[in-house]
Amino acid sequence: MVKQKQVTIVGGGVVGLACAYYLQGQGHAVKVIERNSISDSCASGNAGYVTPSHFIPLAAPGMIKKGLKWMLNPESPFYIHPKLDLSLMQWLWKFNQHCHTKHVNNVKATLYELCTASKQLHLELADSIGNSYQLKQNGIYVVTQSDKILQEELDIVRQAQALGLNASEVSVQTLQKSFPQMQLNVKGGIFFPEDAHLHPTEFLSALHQHLLAVGVEFTEGYEVISLNVKHGEVKSLECCSVEDGSIVHKEIEELVIAGGSWSPQLAKQLNLKVPIQAGKGYSVTIDKPWDIDTPIILSDAAVAITPFEHQIRFGGTMEFAGLDRSISARRVEGILKSVKRFIPNFDLTNVDRKIAWSGLRPCTPDGLPLVGRVPRISNAFLAAGHAMLGLTLAPVTGKIISQLISNQPEFHSDSEELPYKRWQQHLNTKRFS
Repeated sequence: MVKQKQVTIVGGGVVGLACAYYLQGQGHAVKVIERNSISDSCASGNAGYVTPSHFIPLAAPGMIKKGLKWMLNPESPFYIHPKLDLSLMQWLWKFNQHCHTKHVNNVKATLYELCTASKQLHLELADSIGNSYQLKQNGIYVVTQSDKILQEELDIVRQAQALGLNASEVSVQTLQKSFPQMQLNVKGGIFFPEDAHLHPTEFLSALHQHLLAVGVEFTEGYEVISLNVKHGEVKSLECCSVEDGSIVHKEIEELVIAGGSWSPQLAKQLNLKVPIQAGKGYSVTIDKPWDIDTPIILSDAAVAITPFEHQIRFGGTMEFAGLDRSISARRVEGILKSVKRFIPNFDLTNVDRKIAWSGLRPCTPDGLPLVGRVPRISNAFLAAGHAMLGLTLAPVTGKIISQLISNQPEFHSDSEELPYKRWQQHLNTKRFS
């Protein structure tokens, strides 16, 4: 029997809510503190992908070279703000150290297993709380305009098949038959039938409403400003109202830091240096111009296209500018122009650029999240650094955190054992210290 505890989660994004779901399911009393509103999390405007196919970490061969090339174009998918930032320089140095084939080969099996296990948990979660958020396993197409990039994608297909993931090349003719209303300007593509997608805003809302109904306590609009640590244990915290500056004091039994890109600020108070940089992404959501039901990734442009019931979303870019969510019109225009380049019959003239959204992805130098117990602190846990996989990996992260706090050596989904011990070395919160 699991000993019931009071668990405070700092961060009400998709990872924080997933942690709350599994902890509450184990009988713990759960409180969530969120600096903004639950509906305004980093995941709310993202592509909504649940992707076992994304087993290649962000830190991969060629990323630095590609990033430097893209830096010269103000509408490109990648940008670093030219400012003197020591923490960013240190992060880039560590990132560069991981951009090699050996690192990818070392972690891809773990990342694949995590993504696959988490997709299964997504399916179970939809059965549990009701699939009002359009979770569909329709697969994802990846298309390219370059023969060179097509060969790179075909290499990923071979790696996917070696891991046990279903993946295949698709011809231009097959792509055109699959999307008859779209005039595709591509050289070819690949298909991952096991990938899924959902509406992220509706997912957050459904999970939030479920947690409210089962008694999870939410404090929205409050930012945690200090942690009181004594004898290797977090005793309490203070949070400040974003609206009026009022201070609230909360006692702590167990603490989970799931603050996304803001996690390093809190972790620093626990003498833990968390090398997370915020990678800003953008999206634009419009009424559906085509009747499609399967997502498409424009590989050359790093743009994701996601169809929802009545809308379609275009998303992309990785902009390192600190904790700044301001929107660059040039980056938004770059996304839309890329869509037009791949799909010439896309009408740009009716797209309202003012509806663009931005969110901050918490990126680690090796492309893997930090999930586990905070070193030297007996009652604090970290669940952050998921980069572009926050939505995909949220359920398995929540399950891991629940397992650790409940002192369970292993945990199970409805269908299989999830081997956390095998993943632990890659998720270790001390791995950059």
